[in-house]
Amino acid sequence: TSTTSSSTSTVSASGATDTNITGSTIKGKLTNAENLKIFLEKSNMTGSNEIIGVAEIDGSGNFEISVPQGLEAGIYRMRVGAQKAYLIFSGNESTVNINGDVSKMNQYGINVSGSDASSEFFALMSGFAAQTPTAEAAKAKLAATKNPIVAAWGAYMMFPNQLGLPSLQAKLEVQKVALAKMKSQFPNANITKELATTFQNESAQVAAQMAKQKIKVGELAPNISMKSPDGKTYSLSDLKGKVVLLDFWASWCGPCRRANPHVVELYKKYNKKGFEVFSVSLDGIHPKVKARLKTPEDIQKQLDNAKAKWKKAIADDGLLWKYHVSDLKHWSSMPAKTYGVSSIPKTFLIDRNGKIAAVNARGAALEPALQKLL
Repeated sequence: TSTTSSSTSTVSASGATDTNITGSTIKGKLTNAENLKIFLEKSNMTGSNEIIGVAEIDGSGNFEISVPQGLEAGIYRMRVGAQKAYLIFSGNESTVNINGDVSKMNQYGINVSGSDASSEFFALMSGFAAQTPTAEAAKAKLAATKNPIVAAWGAYMMFPNQLGLPSLQAKLEVQKVALAKMKSQFPNANITKELATTFQNESAQVAAQMAKQKIKVGELAPNISMKSPDGKTYSLSDLKGKVVLLDFWASWCGPCRRANPHVVELYKKYNKKGFEVFSVSLDGIHPKVKARLKTPEDIQKQLDNAKAKWKKAIADDGLLWKYHVSDLKHWSSMPAKTYGVSSIPKTFLIDRNGKIAAVNARGAALEPALQKLL
């Protein structure tokens, strides 16, 4: 262990350091932020933030935040009004300079110097902001980063848990490698301990979700045979030999409707290569509503109304494929029960042999999963 006037460093077996600067400064000039406040916050692996510094930006856009205790290796966030950007520090930063137009902060379009980790993170995130990558491309870029905290937090940003199981799995895939490197390079940092805890907890969540799935990857997809809005019967088994996205949705499902344009885009791009979509609608009469209907006429009126909304959603969203089916039984839908669907949107990607290849691959995770099968 060596001690200097500015830092105390502990050298690990790998030669990497946990460095605690006795005092750090973040300063710079932000245009269009004159006379506003700038906040420095310490973040953790769950996205929570704690203010550790604040400064007034003067009439010329200059600011300076002093951190007497120094900057521990970890994730930080600077915030000016609604504009914010994350910073990654290795723990050896003394003076960090930040300059640029505050309106470009959200897109990481400002300049940062004095912190190699933050510079790497800004380059990564500004690139992602300029052109959204596929999941596979994002994982490759994250894996190529020099600083493992950059990789770990970049994965958190690119693969939010809200996008479902495939997104969570992609995040954990990157963070598993990053965590091993962090344990070597930053063994005493709180961020390493936080990631170890969240990684363990979320890995358990993935295992639990996989165990609950009624239909699992590698199994033959159970057949579905039902009528389309025009009364024609379509069967999922008729599509064997094609790569099929089995999509459970409904006209009343906001997230489903918002996901439709991306599915249409992929259908147009890959249909001629053997990609097909088989949509099962959970439109119909909600079981609780049906229990209150007194006559067959009332029930039929509700069914007709649900069918009209289903047909309108197909037209409004431009769902070009012909495989649209439903038994108009809402959550009592037989295919939904067969596939264990308890929330929508829910998708199953089926390979050319009729086997389940991926469960709930949607959003950014859908195209790379599709490309593997085509």
